[in-house]
Amino acid sequence: QVIVNKALTSRQKKMSLTKQGNRSKDGKVFYGTSPASMFEGRPAARSAPNSDAGAAGVARFNKKGNKVTNARHVLRKCRCKSRFCPDCGLSMGIRLRQRLLESASAFKKPLFLTLSIDRRGTTTGKGFMSASDSYDLVTQKKYIWRLMRAAGISQWMWVLEFQSKTGEGWPHWHMIIDVSKYPGGRLPKAVLKKLWGLWRDKWGIGGLDIQRVELKDRHHTICYITKYVTKQPSRGWPRWALQRNCIRLIGSSRSIGLLVSTEMRETTKKKVNPEEPEKDKKERRPIYKRVASCGLSTTILREAIDSEGEVSYCYLGELPGRLKDIEKLSKEEGSPVKIEQKEVEEFGYTWTNFEIRGPCLDLEKVEKWLDGCGYLESVEWDYVMKQDEILGQWENL
Repeated sequence: QVIVNKALTSRQKKMSLTKQGNRSKDGKVFYGTSPASMFEGRPAARSAPNSDAGAAGVARFNKKGNKVTNARHVLRKCRCKSRFCPDCGLSMGIRLRQRLLESASAFKKPLFLTLSIDRRGTTTGKGFMSASDSYDLVTQKKYIWRLMRAAGISQWMWVLEFQSKTGEGWPHWHMIIDVSKYPGGRLPKAVLKKLWGLWRDKWGIGGLDIQRVELKDRHHTICYITKYVTKQPSRGWPRWALQRNCIRLIGSSRSIGLLVSTEMRETTKKKVNPEEPEKDKKERRPIYKRVASCGLSTTILREAIDSEGEVSYCYLGELPGRLKDIEKLSKEEGSPVKIEQKEVEEFGYTWTNFEIRGPCLDLEKVEKWLDGCGYLESVEWDYVMKQDEILGQWENL
């Protein structure tokens, strides 16, 4: 079984620049031969120090008693890992569904609840200036969590959806709650009145819609609520949401467990040393830029084998360009690399691995060769076009 080292999954922590950057016509400094705008928020020199031999990764593995083979490099698509992405969102939604199926027993008597926004203030007398303002109010004030606590409900989960019938994409939340603690699996009138009094009257947000859906079993319950995260909206995403750096599309109570990771989070706070300087927080790119860059670069991993014979991967760097395009260009004369395809079968699934054989790999040389072919200019153009396509999908339909 292939085990990916946890310390190598975050490439931002490992990348440092040792060479002097180039300067473009407008005076901006960038590293490598391709424009840096496609890689905003992260270094554009997509190679580790001494990338010709991978010295940084080799030294790190040797300290742990591992042995680096220096004979095989694996190429992977560089993913954005955003739920707004058509490719990454689907795979993340499927993994979320599989994880929630393990917690299906928490919903003994499920009830579906929809929390809506009264944008004009017809029932609340308040209203909102924009869809973005309504989202900020609900999330910053933690109104969903406070509403469930007021109702005495300990098992719940919500999924955010944007109303496509309106031009701005007003948010509403689909929820599944467990009401097994109440007689007959129904919300008492007193509790229901309390929910309306908070959501509509006191907080002035909007209305509630309670539905009792006939379900076959608890697994059907999970599949019903997760259908909103396993499909992409036909109209796309609203512009105000895409221009943000982060938006949560799912959430749940603590009793349901982790939704985005199988690893336990650290519960204790790390001690802060006042003598050490504070690290600058990395500025995140807007969602539409991260989605547009998905698949437009290729990650290079070097194979390593530890003392027990387990296979791990050492991060070597990145190359600008799609994986399939680089594989096709490598077949031309003068290519500094030769990429091989290998069919891999594991756990009942079959996929194609792209590999580079050889003891070392000079990423700077490969990147300069791609630039000489005129390919990097097309990658930059594709990045710009994808941004316009993502932002304009909502208005075009």
